[in-house]
Amino acid sequence: MLYVDGLAAPNTVNTMPQNTLKATADHATAAGTLSRDGGDGALILSEFEKAGVAIADLAERLQNDGAEDFVKSWRDLLRAIDTKSKTLV
Repeated sequence: MLYVDGLAAPNTVNTMPQNTLKATADHATAAGTLSRDGGDGALILSEFEKAGVAIADLAERLQNDGAEDFVKSWRDLLRAIDTKSKTLV
């Protein structure tokens, strides 16, 4: 839940698993949304860089992992549709 509230910002899309979405609907407040300019995000990222976190590498990994998860979910959806459509015949 923390990351959902913490990443709420204008003009953004946050995809999440169904259980997280349900929990968000039940418990989230989204009162502390990010400002349009990103607030102090650049400063915080630079602090992580100083601490040895390779932000570019981390971003690439997150994007790749996220893309793989979306592809898996898409394929799971197509299999479910295929299975259910066969029961209709």
